[in-house]
Amino acid sequence: MAATWLESADLVAKIQALKAANVSDATIWNPESPPPTVAARLAALSLTWADLGNADKQALLWDMGFVRTTTADNNQVTQVYTKCSNSGSGDSMATIALSKAAFLQSQADATVRTCTSSAINTTYVRQENSNGGKLAPLTKCMVANVTGVADSHSSMWAQDGQGLSTYPLPNIMRHAWSINEFWLIYAIHTQTAGDEIGFGFCGPSSTPGGLTIPCRVFDGSMPPTGWCLPTPSATMTQSLAQIALAKKSTPAPTPAPTIGSSSSNHTVLIVCLVVGAVLLGLGAWCYIRRRRKQTTAHSDFTTYRSNAPRGATGSPPTSYQPIATASHTLNEFQRDPSLSQKRVPYSAVTCSRLLSKGAFGEVWLGSFNGQVVAIKRLLDSKRTSEAEIEGFADEIRLMASFTHPNIVRFVGFAWDSLQNLCAVTEYMPQGDLHTYLQSHLQLQWRRHEKIKIALGIAHALAYLHSLSPTIIHRDLKSKNVLMAAGCEAKLSDFGISRERTQDETMTAGVGTIFWTAPEVLLGEHYSEMADIYSFGVVLCEIDTREAPYPNMKAVPQVAMVHRITNEGLRPAFSESCPAQLQVIAARCLDADPAMRPSARELVAIFSDWR
Repeated sequence: MAATWLESADLVAKIQALKAANVSDATIWNPESPPPTVAARLAALSLTWADLGNADKQALLWDMGFVRTTTADNNQVTQVYTKCSNSGSGDSMATIALSKAAFLQSQADATVRTCTSSAINTTYVRQENSNGGKLAPLTKCMVANVTGVADSHSSMWAQDGQGLSTYPLPNIMRHAWSINEFWLIYAIHTQTAGDEIGFGFCGPSSTPGGLTIPCRVFDGSMPPTGWCLPTPSATMTQSLAQIALAKKSTPAPTPAPTIGSSSSNHTVLIVCLVVGAVLLGLGAWCYIRRRRKQTTAHSDFTTYRSNAPRGATGSPPTSYQPIATASHTLNEFQRDPSLSQKRVPYSAVTCSRLLSKGAFGEVWLGSFNGQVVAIKRLLDSKRTSEAEIEGFADEIRLMASFTHPNIVRFVGFAWDSLQNLCAVTEYMPQGDLHTYLQSHLQLQWRRHEKIKIALGIAHALAYLHSLSPTIIHRDLKSKNVLMAAGCEAKLSDFGISRERTQDETMTAGVGTIFWTAPEVLLGEHYSEMADIYSFGVVLCEIDTREAPYPNMKAVPQVAMVHRITNEGLRPAFSESCPAQLQVIAARCLDADPAMRPSARELVAIFSDWR
């Protein structure tokens, strides 16, 4: 167990272990109020700073890279930056510790002092001889050169000799040298200056020294290229979820009225399980009328409720009792053997909070059998419409048929009455592409980060277009692309997607006009090449981080349709956009669908990008 924490910067896990061991947290100090980004992370789970105990506050601050800059004022914290990963986000704070091997390799004459610790029943080492100028290039963290940081007369690198004997108290101290040469290192010490062991000493075995992590220093308000905000850890996210669950448990919205059913008294518990604000784009699924029963009036729609047991939270039963309805579409939906395997018990699906709401539906954050999920369902006002439920059932049927790493994974669907039909999908904590681009300003074409995003979308389109019959998404835009770690893009929202037919023409279900191909706007025959045009617009979004035509929001839609279809108006790319990318985008945005590249060709282009 001693080796677990010897060179570990995973203070979140260590704090949890200390809590489990019932170690007193009375020594911990925290700001009176959290930094804005910390408050936002808590607010996303309906939590406040006051909901957290001392240890959890310290863990959360560390997880987001906030470290105290002075022991004189608990409210003075600074942001620690970590190296940007391929995803464009910073490495986790758990990874910033420097190993003994790395420290000794920093220079030929680096030396350490071996110390004993009764807390971990073994030895640990602390830096003795070292040149900070040579050590700095190996460090994994960076801090702004702020004022008020105390000078340290202790080691600027050390292993952890404390183990689980006391809580870490991260704070920044200054290490500098100015004789014959100058270098400056800011180190994160896990003891206060008053308790820190002096340079060249070990201290008593009963009061060993803590972990010390050297960091580079930068001038100005922002770190240089290659340094990012640290990525929140899954460990801390789960811990916050448990705190939120303990704080509040609220029933889900009341099901639609029914007659003679005892199951109407059942409720769904609200569970908050994740971080970050996230948007799952909502399509206008009410326009899917491919199988709707045109003659059924909304006011005459019958409530459909299953008399089958609600089921436990484990595996779904092998079969459910069908609900007899007047809708052929809904009857077929229930009897489809390929779908029956995807149905899960309604009681096993729990909601926590509303993520997004549109004109026809809403998406909730929730859980299914312990995993964090997104739950999509109709608005209360739309649940009495047979046409809306039929359209939603068609969307579920479509989503259930997809299996591709660049399409949001369909988990299952559930209902206790058809009015409460809901689709369960994987939850994407990074949010949609539009939001992701706004919060990851360091993403670039030349580092292939943006290329990876474009490639993922192209893979998804190539998959849809290869199906038989071909599936046309029809509403491709950045808000319908969800992001995973590592710049992995996943296509979502198939509310107005449809199978291609030979005489496909424009219908009311086609997406936002700024992303819509000219032939679709004109009501002409169109194919999967309409998605390629939308892809070209998304490339512009990836390039500029803005929605297309940002200066034309006040222009009436009719005028925009005319300019796009008759005047050749197209979204503008940035001056820094690679010429090669602009050529590809121009092909995608060609007025002639036959001149646009196929999704498969786009996959080849971006896969071979140099």
